[in-house]
Amino acid sequence: LYMPMGDLIDFEAERARLGKEKKKVEDDIAFVMKKLNNPKFVDKAPENVVAAEREKADKLREHLAKLEESIAALG
Repeated sequence: LYMPMGDLIDFEAERARLGKEKKKVEDDIAFVMKKLNNPKFVDKAPENVVAAEREKADKLREHLAKLEESIAALG
């Protein structure tokens, strides 16, 4: 069974959607990294809060990598 993807997906709209999502994730990463690069935050915040922010940054980076793969796959 052959299903032409061009008929099912609006590639331009999908690229635009992924681009917006990528920008949001990049902004989120910048915000989290600003916190983690602030010595006052790292020194004063409880260790579990700092660890949660580091984990959040890692998950955002993974999400960004997946978005970049999706954008590349669309051509």
